[in-house]
Amino acid sequence: MINFSANRVMGSVIYRTRESLNKNIQFLDNIKRCYFYPTVVTGGKINLWHYPGTQNEISDIFLKLAEKPTGRKLKFPSVFNMQAIHQQRGGADYLSNINYSLIFTAPVVSHWTTPEREKEAFDFILRPIYNEFMNQVQRCGYFDLPYGIPFHDYYEVFTTGESTGHLIKRYGDNFDAIELWNLKLKLRLLCEKDFLEIENESKKVTEIFIFKK
Repeated sequence: MINFSANRVMGSVIYRTRESLNKNIQFLDNIKRCYFYPTVVTGGKINLWHYPGTQNEISDIFLKLAEKPTGRKLKFPSVFNMQAIHQQRGGADYLSNINYSLIFTAPVVSHWTTPEREKEAFDFILRPIYNEFMNQVQRCGYFDLPYGIPFHDYYEVFTTGESTGHLIKRYGDNFDAIELWNLKLKLRLLCEKDFLEIENESKKVTEIFIFKK
């Protein structure tokens, strides 16, 4: 059996999401109006990073990045790929259902109202990324999918009205998020060439790669 990593597969999808968004002229034009444009864009292209790990692991990385002058550019926007990943394996190809839990993050100002967060975090950043991510899940060819996007639990998490001190303490920043839970994807039988491409693409967006730069 080929050495398979559910984390690398997700990293590849996120890489393809970023690449597609950076070819979307309307998206790139709209995001110029975003308050955090200098943070979430580098060289005219949107940043999008993949952080697989436990909550404590991602927290430790974010706190270290907070100490760097360009740390926010390596934080946002990003996708937390929460561990552990539940997999159901069996059958002739051995690989079957993968159950992902993902958190899409975008920076916010702590005192922003809900309408301000709606515009700056969700309209400009989070919803376009989520929509393109779902498009890439369907287009990548990795998964055996029914017609349409796969079912999942979807949450838009506004921190307005809540104490945001815990976010500063845990992550060194305030952010809002779109959370996806119970995203079940059935992996197709892929070849070694597919997995090599997946590994190469995943390296371009994952925490281990960018943190060493």
